[in-house]
Amino acid sequence: QKGIASGKITVLPIRPELESFLGREHVFRDMPPYTFLYVGRLAPEKNISRMLRAFAELHSEHPQTHFRIVGDGEENESITATVKSLGLQDSVSLVSWTENVPSEMAKADVFLLASKHESYGLVLVEAMATGLPIVTTDVGCVGEVMKNEIHGIVVYEDEVTTYARAMERMVTDTEFRRSCDAEGRKTAQILARTTPDEYAQ
Repeated sequence: QKGIASGKITVLPIRPELESFLGREHVFRDMPPYTFLYVGRLAPEKNISRMLRAFAELHSEHPQTHFRIVGDGEENESITATVKSLGLQDSVSLVSWTENVPSEMAKADVFLLASKHESYGLVLVEAMATGLPIVTTDVGCVGEVMKNEIHGIVVYEDEVTTYARAMERMVTDTEFRRSCDAEGRKTAQILARTTPDEYAQ
């Protein structure tokens, strides 16, 4: 719009502190049970109900799956009620916020995000650093850092079933998950190696 050639513009991603995540690589599993993980605020814009409803669809076909929700917030009671209404009490864990997020990620198999909007979504980069494949909506650093079909699956549609199908692919396509694992850590390692001087340059 200002008449500046796009070739003269460089977009630098945020340089996150990833060392503690890169040091806690998750254990790759090629057999169930598989654990899906969400870490963050329990707030309306995070759309956790969509993830729960998608998980319910997945769980009906793949009962050896678990969903772990780590965080606190205003939606706590609503989420608890949704879990109960969907009959998922035995397969969904609600865990209070912890400062040891790398440990939580190291125990999981797939990271989930279904936010309606994010300013950046640093948690996605943290998940990549631990080697977690991702299922996410098109928010924040998606497209800039987290790439569809490379680090995981970006769900562009609003339907619950579309999200559930992406989750199911993570369960059934072991080689895709393995590739996302490696690519995520590779990208995170590049980000972690970028020095403040390089940003200044």
